Amino acid sequence: MKRIIYLASTLLVFAAALQLCAAETAKQTTETSVKKRIALLNLNEAVTKATMKRLKTYAERQLRIKTDIIEKDVDKDIKKLSKYAENIDQSDDFKENYPVIVAVCSSESSEEHVYTSDSKRITVINIIPLQTSKDERFVQRLERLMMRGAGKAAGLGFDPDPHCVMHSYKTIEDLDKMGRNFSPPWQAMFNSAAKRMGLEIIPYSPKKP
Repeated sequence: MKRIIYLASTLLVFAAALQLCAAETAKQTTETSVKKRIALLNLNEAVTKATMKRLKTYAERQLRIKTDIIEKDVDKDIKKLSKYAENIDQSDDFKENYPVIVAVCSSESSEEHVYTSDSKRITVINIIPLQTSKDERFVQRLERLMMRGAGKAAGLGFDPDPHCVMHSYKTIEDLDKMGRNFSPPWQAMFNSAAKRMGLEIIPYSPKKP
């Protein structure tokens, strides 16, 4: 009888252990399946939906990372771009799924045209100093700054290559002269960082002839 009780107890413990392992595996599978993305925030409708769509298309084409457009209202009395970043950082909506956030705002109170948070996770672009009579040039400025924000979030530093979008600059005119994508070495570093960050990568599909 004692032997039967012992065997029954052993089987119960074994079954419980199997159940625990199955639950842990399911949890890990769920966590792994949750892909993270780049968030493009349009604060207080700073730019048109068409402009945001173009930025999303450019980000997904150049970075090969799934990107979401989010319209968000914030306090219009914010004076500094750093406060915009702080406002975003405190929002629970962006803590888990968006390790890369690029926000576009319109702030006449700030002379800054871009600000990156200390964590490098959030870049805020102010459209006021970037505006020009040439719409295409304006959008290309946004594209460059968006790429730089994504690069900083991935841990990329400045690139000495003047054609790389991560090249250092001092004026908006200098910004206009640089390329709008990463140099090959910086692209490789971004790709590696994207995998480590768990970003949802868009598979490359070659164009059909």
